Formats: sequence, structure tokens, C-alpha cells
Amino acid sequence: MGAARGGEGGGMSLPRRKLLIVADDLSGAADCAIPCVAAGLKTLVTLGETAAAAPAAEVLSLDADTRRLAPHEAAARTSALLADLGAAGQLWFKKFDSTLRGNIGAELAAALAAQRGFAPEAFALIAPAFPATGRQTRGGQQYLHGVKVEETEVWKREGITGRAHMPSLLEEAGLRTDVVGLESVRAGPQALRAALARAAESHDAVVCDAESDEDLRAIAQAAAGLGRPALWAGAAGLARQLPLALGLSGAVEEAAMAPVEGPILFVVGSMSGVSHQQVARLIEDESVLNLPIAPQILREGEGSEGWRAAQAALAAALDAGQDVAVQLGLEEQVNVGEGLLLCHALARLVAPFAARIGGLFSTGGETARAVLVAFGAAGLRLVGEIEPGVPLSVTEGGASGPHGLAVITKAGAFGQPETMVRCRAVLRRPALLHASYRNA
Repeated sequence: MGAARGGEGGGMSLPRRKLLIVADDLSGAADCAIPCVAAGLKTLVTLGETAAAAPAAEVLSLDADTRRLAPHEAAARTSALLADLGAAGQLWFKKFDSTLRGNIGAELAAALAAQRGFAPEAFALIAPAFPATGRQTRGGQQYLHGVKVEETEVWKREGITGRAHMPSLLEEAGLRTDVVGLESVRAGPQALRAALARAAESHDAVVCDAESDEDLRAIAQAAAGLGRPALWAGAAGLARQLPLALGLSGAVEEAAMAPVEGPILFVVGSMSGVSHQQVARLIEDESVLNLPIAPQILREGEGSEGWRAAQAALAAALDAGQDVAVQLGLEEQVNVGEGLLLCHALARLVAPFAARIGGLFSTGGETARAVLVAFGAAGLRLVGEIEPGVPLSVTEGGASGPHGLAVITKAGAFGQPETMVRCRAVLRRPALLHASYRNA
């Protein structure tokens, strides 16, 4: 595997890639990379198909776009990306959804097999918790705000069956799995390191319980001290702990961003009640146009009367300098299997307006990816974090010109009722970001 494939290039001026993050959607790729920006590392988020051409960076975070693929397809794509971009001595983080949606077992098995090609003794160190957003792990079972994930809206809305039990998902994928419980996690550094070492000796994967950031910090520091290669895996909660635990730091100064002057476009393709509650709070300000798009309009597509009317309303508002919230209408129950098609249709509907907006907010990882692809963006340069799981970025490439477009991405179920209101304020006054981010 050549140096260029590892992101190291042939010139001394190019940064050596220290960390490779592979996520199954765009919002996850962005929120897991944010801690690296805070650590001063040059960090880029790319779409999987553009990763090979990405500028050199110390941290490269990929959206592999595997969330809705069949398990064998997701595994194959994960393997291919790691074969193209992985390198010996590189740290790998496999990001998956903190509510355990997607092809977690298949992708982790593929990633671990790829890493063992470089380090046969490697094991998967897995901590799915993201306490800042209410995701906790106890006995390998995933909880959302204290409720088993399989009993929440998140799984029910998507028709997911079974248990949100991490060890079971991994065992089904053929990975011998052990659990390190909260008692061991909180037993002190030496005892936790010993528990992890014992588990890793005879298992492919070790799942760690965690209910707090302090638990995740202890896990990261103990695992980093094992002296054994690990495939780090989990959500943004664990990713936040890695720069300190692994000694990752750089000299890149915090990026400055000018206030957004043009209209802000909010695109909400998520069916999550959390996101739609946030939209409701946003449009309490009458200066924001609410533009719900009925699923039937998106099915009918370009050329339909409803499509033309929606684009005309959007054009008029943007031309008047008005912020607009374009959201998937919830007047009918949408089949989860149709969700991706509707996301792409929503992206096509707003695509002609890329050059007429000053900033973009998009919620739902698949929606965000579809919109950015429609806008011609190749990736994102991360700037900071507005609140947990809500990063601010600037596009690389696309219709927004050489300086890029300010973009905020968010997983559908992340955030508080005021999240979109807060994001709008940060786009207008970026200094608010730096104050909140440093105090996060």
C-alpha cells in the first residue's frame, strides 16, 4: 500500500494522516470529526466517492453512505474504502448510529478484517454511548433518554425489529464479543485496563457500557494504554475522547468565518418528531417562511404543478432575502423504504437555488448528503460545534464559489427544541459559536 493511499503524499509539506473515520452517513461523519478540529488537527469530511481526491489532512472523515444498503453491500463498500485509504500505523474509527440503526455488525466485521490485514492482533473497542444526546449503554443494551431504543420512536418509525443490544448484533455478524460493564469501567484505570486486556485476549470485539462522558473518557484512556491495536468504534461520544487519550494534536488555528449575509435555507428531510418540533419553534419567527412539501409532490417530481409551485414560492422568498424552512410534510404516513427517494427528490427541488443562499441547515444525514451532492459539494471543512452533534462547516467545491457555503448538519433526532433557532443565530453571528464551543 503506497504512501499516497495513506494520505501522506510525497512532499514534506503534506500532513500525515493520523486518523481515518468511516461513518455510514454524513451527519455522523461530521459530528465525529469535530473533536479533531478542537485539537488543532487539519480535518476534512468527504463523501466516499470523492475521498481519494480529497486534499491532504491529518484527519479524514468519510461518509460511506451505507446506512440503507443490504448488509453484504455495506460490508463490501466499507472494505473497499479501507483498502483504498487505510495505511499501516493509522488510527481507525468506525462510526455507527448511536441508536443502533444500520448495518453495524456487517460493517464492523469488515473493518476489523481490514485492520487485521495490518495488525493481526487488533480487536474492536466499541462504546456506543453518546451521553450528551441521551444515549447510554448498560449491559450492552442501548437506551435513549432512559428508554430501551427498540421501544422508542426512532426504531418504531423505521419498522426496525429485534433488540438494541450491541453484543447480539455483533455475534450475529460472527464476531466473538464480550461486555465490560459499568462496574469495571468505574473501577479505576488499572482495573479497567486489566478488564479490557482480558476481554480482548479471547474476543474479536469488546463492548463497553457507559452512561457519562467520564465513563467514555476512562474507556478511551484505558484502551489507549493497552499497547494493542484497536479498531475504535462507536458514536461521537467516544470520538470526543480520542484526541486526548491518543495524544492527537496539531497546530491548525481555529477557522474564522464571516457572518452569513444572504438568506438561510433550512432543509428538513428527517421524519423525526424532534426535528419537526425544532422547525415549529423556528417558524414562530414570522420572518422565516415555512414551506412544507407534501410527499406526493416529491413522488410526482419535476414538471408537476405542485413541484413548480413549491419552487416558485422558494424563489420568491429567497429573492426577497427571506430565510426559508423546506420540510418534508407529515400529513401522511411515509413508508420507511421510500425515505431515501424522498430525500433525493427534496434535494433536487432545492438544487437550483444553491447560488442564491448564504447558508444551509440540513437535518437527517441522508438528506444532508443528497443536498450537498445536488449543490455540487465534494466535502466539508469543519469550523466548530454549535451543540453536541451539531457541527458547522464550509463546503469544498460546488456552486457556492471559492469561499464555500456555510453548512450546519444534524442527525434527525439530535438537539433541543431551540436548536434550529440557535443555529440560525450562529450563522448570522459566528462569534456565538466560539463562545458556546469553548464552553461545551
